[in-house]
Amino acid sequence: MTKLYHWNLRPATFGFVILLAACGGPIPDADERRGEQETAGYNQIMRVAAVTEKGGDLISAANFYRRAHGMNPSATVPLLRLGKTLAALGDHPGAASAYRQAITLDGKATEARLGLGKALINTGESDLAVAEYKMALAGDPANIDAYNGLGVALNLTGRHQAAENNYLDGLERAPDHLALQNNLAMSLALGGEYGDAISILRKVINSPAATATNRNNLALVLGMMGRFDDAAILLRRDLNREQVKNNLDFYRSLTALNSRQRAKRIFGVSTAK
Repeated sequence: MTKLYHWNLRPATFGFVILLAACGGPIPDADERRGEQETAGYNQIMRVAAVTEKGGDLISAANFYRRAHGMNPSATVPLLRLGKTLAALGDHPGAASAYRQAITLDGKATEARLGLGKALINTGESDLAVAEYKMALAGDPANIDAYNGLGVALNLTGRHQAAENNYLDGLERAPDHLALQNNLAMSLALGGEYGDAISILRKVINSPAATATNRNNLALVLGMMGRFDDAAILLRRDLNREQVKNNLDFYRSLTALNSRQRAKRIFGVSTAK
């Protein structure tokens, strides 16, 4: 007699077990699925923006960061990256606007305060920059970039003594910080204290981390003193003949300016954070 095997029960049971394993949680509803898609889209745009920025296409990167901000208006990161990109493009008013929006979302965003302070310096609003850097320091008292930026802003408003006290405050926290030392020296030179400025800069250029910029700043102080031959000797270490001539011409142009005017010519984008 032939045996009958009822295989139909086992496959059904096995299939049911698979279904339970595959559905280990509740099925997302339409709103949850839409939220997941939006998050994925936002993350993708931010990745594209970062890659584009790294590749040097800053205009496209700025547009991608704007799109990311539109997709996630409550996030500060796209605005911070947009501000940085616009600043690199030289659009300082646009950068200031992006940083202000970030601050509106998060008043404690130190990076936004620093970016806004730098943008304000570059739009000629140094008094407003002072306020931003002070707020950055209030929120993050150990932030060395805030000390550096505040000092530059104070120098640009003609408050050299306040700037020097601020640089010294920063140096108490970071004694070997070359930018703070450099800018302290430049501030002293603007106030006519050339000997102290030169002493600091000679120490700076002897640091293993010193750059051509540091050496050129020592040459600048020598030029402000009228020691153009000494300045030229130092400049020739890093610059060609035409560049040396251009720098010396710049130093001579400073002699007819007052302290605040000199500060505006000397301090620039590279000195403020």
